[in-house]
Formats: sequence, C-alpha cells, structure tokens
Amino acid sequence: MSDLFWQTWTGPTGLTGIQFLGVTGAVTGPAFFGITGATGPTGLQEEPSHIRYFYDRVRTEISGASDLLVRTTMAAVLHEFFNDSAVWGEIIPGLLQPGVLFYFIEPGQTQSMGDLQPAGKILRLVSLTDLNHYPLMAVMPEPPILQLMYTVSNPQSVFVEVVKTIKTPHDMDLPHIPWWIMDKYGEYLIMGVKGRLQLQADRPYSNPKVGMMNTQYFRQGVNQARVDAQRRHVQGGQAWAYPRNFRTHSQRGFVSTVGVSSQRF
Repeated sequence: MSDLFWQTWTGPTGLTGIQFLGVTGAVTGPAFFGITGATGPTGLQEEPSHIRYFYDRVRTEISGASDLLVRTTMAAVLHEFFNDSAVWGEIIPGLLQPGVLFYFIEPGQTQSMGDLQPAGKILRLVSLTDLNHYPLMAVMPEPPILQLMYTVSNPQSVFVEVVKTIKTPHDMDLPHIPWWIMDKYGEYLIMGVKGRLQLQADRPYSNPKVGMMNTQYFRQGVNQARVDAQRRHVQGGQAWAYPRNFRTHSQRGFVSTVGVSSQRF
C-alpha cells in the first residue's frame, strides 16, 4: 500500500507542511482541478451535464430569482442534504507510521473505494480498520485531521471511511456533486432549492404554502438517503443475517456449538 495517498501530518508548525497529492505529490496522482492536471484549468470549464440540469431546472421553475441567489441556495441545500443524510462517503487506503498520532486525510484519491469525482470535503469519520476489517481507535477532532488513540510500532496498512459534503464553490461556480447523487435524489434536491427560495418573503417567487410542501418533500429525500446510507443501498438490508456457513462457533447456554451450513437471508 503506497503511502503517497495518505500523508502523515507534521502539524501547522512543521517544516515541510502538508503534502497535497496532485499539487506537491506524485505527477500520477489525482488532479484537483479537472482533466488539465495539478496546475488547474487554463480557462473556463464546462459544467457537468447533471449539475447544469439541476441549475436549469431551478432557474426555469423559479422565475425572478437572481443567478447568484440560485447558486448560493443550491450550495446551502446540498450541504444540508449531505450533512443530515451521510450518504456520500469514501473509503481511503492509508499507511500508519510508527510513532505518528496525527494524519491529514485528503479525499479523492485514485486508490480509494467510492465515487471520486468530485472529491468533496470530509465532514466526519466513520471508521478506521486494518486489512482484516478489525476496528482501530481513532477520532477526528477537526476534519480532515485524523488522530489515533494509540500509535503503532510497525507500519500498518489501513482503511479510513469518511462522510463527505460539497466543497465551497470557487468564485461562485456551481457546486459539484457525484452524478449518481443527482440520478437518485435529483428531484428531492430540486424541490429543496425551490422550497427554500419560495419561503423567502416579499419576492416575485414567494409562495409559503408551496414552499413548505417542497421543503417537506426535500426532507423526505434526506430521510431516504439516510436510510440508504445505513443499509449500504441494499434492498431489504435490514433483514440480512450473517450466513451460518461462515460462522465457526456460537454460544448457546454457555456451550460452544459449531455452525451449520444452512443460510438465511
């Protein structure tokens, strides 16, 4: 497991500072600013089609709202959606170093498991596990800083799972979200933006009654996304049981018994 994708953090007073892969790291690393590489775009970039559709729907259905207001409202609604649902995550591989307690975690790495475009920013820590899926004790006192409870004595490959949200748009660009989020929850997000705008008073598009209905529909989407995240997008995931043929022993009446080969889902 390469340590290029999970850098140790020397702290704000360190001599070398934080290594951002794609800026000071390997040239083969992910580009933070699009397909033009680590130096960023050389000109205006075309908006992804799913983001543009999101924006055009709101502008078409809410006449009279300014371009700036629509963009800022989109960002606010998306942040609320991801913060409350925890549906957008990433599992980032890394390497723990002996004697190091703090690590700076950068999402959007090429070796991660999950949708990396866009990278987003980290909201909170879900788990830290080794290659055998054994949990390790860690906290995130200030995202994206990861703090181990205990240091390791030898280099150890691990996975850190995090929940993400959108980055603050640069120069009032449209906020970027993964395409699958728009495909699955697009109507909820559109209604969330419309509802927030319609609840504003004394505007050409003000409509408190419809705005409340749209906001409630958006919150239904937040709840649906939260459940999807908890069940890992598995249909009927709450009824899943660990297959018995994978169990080695179980305890019944303080007596250890060998598992049978039957399965129940």
